[in-house]
Amino acid sequence: MTFQPGNKLAVGNTNGGRTRSELLTKALISQINELVKKGDPSGRTKLAKMVDELIEKGMNGEMAAIEFIWNRIEGPMKNVTELKNADGEVLHIELIRRVIVDPAMKTIEGDKVAEDAPAA
Repeated sequence: MTFQPGNKLAVGNTNGGRTRSELLTKALISQINELVKKGDPSGRTKLAKMVDELIEKGMNGEMAAIEFIWNRIEGPMKNVTELKNADGEVLHIELIRRVIVDPAMKTIEGDKVAEDAPAA
């Protein structure tokens, strides 16, 4: 199949240097900044209405909304695991791995060591 003029889905068409992702983001930002047209006399933007609804869901105890708001404000929680000794000092653990290779075999399951042994 040859390239047809006006084919916006053709491979290599970057829409004037912009990717489809960038075009989608620009369209979403444009739409979300518009005023809510129906049923909202306050003149809020769609973004402001979405934020208000998200906060309302959080206030009603919806955990997904609470977690989303918290992560946006504080950043996602880090998974931290610490081991402490009896004195409360943090223990630093290092993994030391030693593999003994039989030169005749040259392969170990799960590890890449040279090449397979010659067929007997």
